[in-house]
Amino acid sequence: MDGKIKGIMSTTQTKAKDSHTRMGEVYHQMMAETNRLDQLPDHRSVKALLLQIADRVVDATSFDFESKSGERIAELSADMKAVKIRSGFNDWKYWNGVIHLAFLELAERFKAPSYQEYVLANYEFTFRNQAFFEQQYVSGNHSGSMHQFFRLDRLDDCGAMDAGLIAASQLKHTKTFESRLERVTQYITKQQDRLPDGTFSRTCEGRRSVWADDAYMSIPFLVRRWQQTGEDALLEDAVQMALHTHKHLFEESKGLYYHCYYPDLGVNGVAHWGRANGWVAMAYTELLKALPKTHPDRDQLLSNFNRHLTGLTRYQDAGGMWHQLLDKQDSFLESSGTAMFCYAMAVAIHQGWLDNLYTPVVIAAWQGLTDQIRADGTVDGISLGFNLRTDLPFYYRIPPVPDDPHGIGAVLMAGMAMLDLEPFDPWVWK
Repeated sequence: MDGKIKGIMSTTQTKAKDSHTRMGEVYHQMMAETNRLDQLPDHRSVKALLLQIADRVVDATSFDFESKSGERIAELSADMKAVKIRSGFNDWKYWNGVIHLAFLELAERFKAPSYQEYVLANYEFTFRNQAFFEQQYVSGNHSGSMHQFFRLDRLDDCGAMDAGLIAASQLKHTKTFESRLERVTQYITKQQDRLPDGTFSRTCEGRRSVWADDAYMSIPFLVRRWQQTGEDALLEDAVQMALHTHKHLFEESKGLYYHCYYPDLGVNGVAHWGRANGWVAMAYTELLKALPKTHPDRDQLLSNFNRHLTGLTRYQDAGGMWHQLLDKQDSFLESSGTAMFCYAMAVAIHQGWLDNLYTPVVIAAWQGLTDQIRADGTVDGISLGFNLRTDLPFYYRIPPVPDDPHGIGAVLMAGMAMLDLEPFDPWVWK
């Protein structure tokens, strides 16, 4: 072999060696980053973050009123007109019910009774001022403060807030609380619109629809009321709602739920909306935590839940978040749905319903979510609430809103669920 050929071969071998060296370095750097990202979050930092978010809610809850001109009012009198509750966290809204349930868990987990006191004070504020705002409502102000407390013509008006009330009544049982719970139980089981198969539905101007949201607006209340009263029919109603939600809204090919179903048309809506899928995941979590292991539908419910959770993993963004429209990467990264999926998956892994090989999915979700939380505890990227539409452009126009209350309770629940995860081995093959 002449010297020229030897020189070419030597240069080629050196370049190949350098290429393999660089490839090895890149691989080891990537693996070091992967191992760092696979680490469970520090418990102290999670606790500090959760308490910071919760304390922002407490600080924004004023327990008072304001006039039409914005003047602060400490106490109500019968002759006052056009008065409203000043803080949205004091109003009767379903998202506050989620926050209340999260606060009660915070109080228990962190031995922080002030959060229990907050929840009780909020419900007592409602019932103390019930007569004043009821007079507003019956006088024709159907969009004023506490109007959903009196309206009671859809699950939004009762399911989540009254699920929270059940939990609060375990701390302080009153005749006022029980009277409300009896009324809501009667409404949900006997008066709420349903399809012929028993699925909860909504009717507006003669058009019927089934909403994924209503899984959470009904199932947690029914489960908790069953636990409180022992009436098995309530649990069976919750089970059937979970099964029917899956039947009407789940798209098997994607592993995702549609936002809605139009039974009169026999078609689903257009969107796999993130938070709608989150409501279903949280409802299934509540149900499965309480459902007896011997229940005949438990295996089917677990199968439904697993197909949904594993379906969601295919749409997670590189930063750990999920999009507002789960299968549309050109929609914004959204925090409330991400928090709900993080919560449901973390609980499912902890309970043994979902294999712990999925733990990295949850860790990435929590890391993505914490990137949306500012130093002062403000949570960015939460979708504004909205109604149904049949056009995707409408869903695209919905904006993210900092600290929108729809997502705060879910973020708190997700963080607490992260604390229950255990060390794991993420590798299927080595």
